[in-house]
Amino acid sequence: MTPERLRFPREARLLKASDFRAVFRTGRRARAGLLHARIRPNGRGPARLGLAVSLKATRKAVVRNRVRRQLRESFRVNQHRLAGLDIVVSLNRPSAGGAIDLGPRLPRLWSEVVRAAEAEGKWKD
Repeated sequence: MTPERLRFPREARLLKASDFRAVFRTGRRARAGLLHARIRPNGRGPARLGLAVSLKATRKAVVRNRVRRQLRESFRVNQHRLAGLDIVVSLNRPSAGGAIDLGPRLPRLWSEVVRAAEAEGKWKD
């Protein structure tokens, strides 16, 4: 795949509060460990990603920002599998003192997102 196709442009991001609300209100759920995704067909073509990593998930800004970077990078590499979807990913709070290791969970999250979209019958190749 060419580097041009693996970019994460502005068009691949959910930016408006109304877009987030629409996904939370009518989206289907997918889950992989601490990661939760809401998905909704967007009728536009390219996949769009929104992140909701809150203070409740982890109090440390460094950890929240690392989680966001990992999610964006993983989405950038997998966006070709997710075409036609709006996705909002959130992070649940780990158990007390638990570390947040997203490495093995990220591929599973995108597989669950694809499975949920196909099960809904709203996403077709």
